Amino acid sequence: MLKELILEGQNRYFDSEICQNMPVSDSEIEKLCKSMKETALKNTWQDSEKAKIKDVTKNTLISWGVLKDAEGKVYPTNAYALLTGKMPQMPAIQCGVFKGTNRAHFVDRREFEGSIQEQMEAAYQYVLEKINMGMTIMGMYRQDVYELPTDSIRELIANAVAHRSYLEPGNIQVALFDDRLEVTSPGMLLNNVTILKMLEGYSKPRNPAIARAFAYMKIIEKWGTGIPRLFEACEEYGLPKPELVDFDGDFRVNMYRKVKGEFGVNGVTTQTT
Repeated sequence: MLKELILEGQNRYFDSEICQNMPVSDSEIEKLCKSMKETALKNTWQDSEKAKIKDVTKNTLISWGVLKDAEGKVYPTNAYALLTGKMPQMPAIQCGVFKGTNRAHFVDRREFEGSIQEQMEAAYQYVLEKINMGMTIMGMYRQDVYELPTDSIRELIANAVAHRSYLEPGNIQVALFDDRLEVTSPGMLLNNVTILKMLEGYSKPRNPAIARAFAYMKIIEKWGTGIPRLFEACEEYGLPKPELVDFDGDFRVNMYRKVKGEFGVNGVTTQTT
């Protein structure tokens, strides 16, 4: 926490600091640029929007803080190391399913490694595999629907990856209980950030270089709209209000489930299967 406060006081960010003793080549930079554009295209649905996605270049990465130009030489930052999965002591995302409402009994567990964007996507797909799938009748057609709003699940995990403290040694934990989905990320809320402000859409990125890269790849929004949208989506699904918890050096979001019986979406009755 002290290291983070010192950096913040100097208007510096850990993800934009040079990753010491890490070599980088033009071919590796080009590979990351190409991969990021492919991810952006994959996460964009409309052809008209796909056409607007520009190439990422070395200069783009420098402007974001993913690379740093110092004395005429380009250096990789911690953001670059995380986006390529080459960070020394690379963090992971730990996922687990528990029986009941506490961590006493594991049903299943997985740990995802690789680049932070690959970890995020893998954790998201893991949750989709483990939650209930239901169905609803829309007119003459059957429509499959998950018990929890999938966009909110994805955004919760993506925000945890983008805004966690990488100065903390722990991993993000995604835990599924009988009554809730729990996403815990290392690092307390930043100075001047409160839960009340977050509910009103306030955002202060802890890792601006990663946030810019994730925004380009259509993984997160940059405007702090994720938490208000989460509450709106849960209300639409007829779910209890989510819970935001700032505690013991970590930040946690609980999204509560309706496991038994029926759950509704837009007032339409949906049977779980």
